[in-house]
Amino acid sequence: MHTLTEPTRTTSATATRPGYFFVRGHPRSGTNWVSNLLNLHPAVSCTGEFHFETIYNAVHRTKSIPWQITGREPIRTELEEAFGDMVRRCVSRACHDHKSDAAWHGDRTPSDLLYWMPGARYIWVLRDGRDVAVSWTFHQLRKGREVIEASIPTHASGHLLRLCDSFASDPEQFVREPALLLSDEAWVRHVAATWDRRYRSDIGAAEYIESPEADGEVLRVRYEDLHADTKAQRVRMLEFLGLNAAEGDEPSTETFTKAGYESSDPAKYRRQGEVGDWKKYFTDQARAWYHDVAGDSLVRAGYANDEHW
Repeated sequence: MHTLTEPTRTTSATATRPGYFFVRGHPRSGTNWVSNLLNLHPAVSCTGEFHFETIYNAVHRTKSIPWQITGREPIRTELEEAFGDMVRRCVSRACHDHKSDAAWHGDRTPSDLLYWMPGARYIWVLRDGRDVAVSWTFHQLRKGREVIEASIPTHASGHLLRLCDSFASDPEQFVREPALLLSDEAWVRHVAATWDRRYRSDIGAAEYIESPEADGEVLRVRYEDLHADTKAQRVRMLEFLGLNAAEGDEPSTETFTKAGYESSDPAKYRRQGEVGDWKKYFTDQARAWYHDVAGDSLVRAGYANDEHW
């Protein structure tokens, strides 16, 4: 596990300096929902998506080359501290513009759980990978051909590209004929592998963040628990930040903070928000493909009891 440290500052909220937290999870796992729920509290300002991981990886590569000056002290530490300062400044600037007196500034980005700085809080949002597969497929079709070609590997994008025109003209076709959505082996294996890799990586990251060396805290939040009892999970998250959960607004339809949506629309960003939606779209063949890649992680994460799901 490689890390970037910045030991001279803390990230707990004080009277004069905000605390910092990071909301992370696989795309379509509920990171937006969590951010909206937290923003109902007057002391929280959470926004995104920053995707600092691209800079994080570049800094790590730069400081890991021992024959370069950036790989030796004192420049190595200066580089690490500069990265931490950049994260704080960018997050605080965006959060201050949203809510100037917030005690906690948060970065909500659907990406890997990574260690950013000592003392920070991390909220890891986890969702059943099969529901993620369905939601992610609809999301890609909604975004269209240009985004698919730019973001999906060639070996897995053919299925989506073939479905794009049909989706644009009649999104409801995939509701009427759900077996079409996950009918391509390469695509199903790709989304399964992506979720599986992310889950395994995030487990390791969470263990490191909670170690004495990193001095961080991780709160694990399941999408399914959010759906079952939104208010209780909101209380958990606010108490994790040391805040009075009785303060702030209640979840509402207007703020997109209630579970689910009043209507289902496959062409919208907020399509459905349902638990167990995968059962409508996974054929026996799709189940076999997905299980072959991510079955062990589904069991480990508690989403399947054994291989017979």
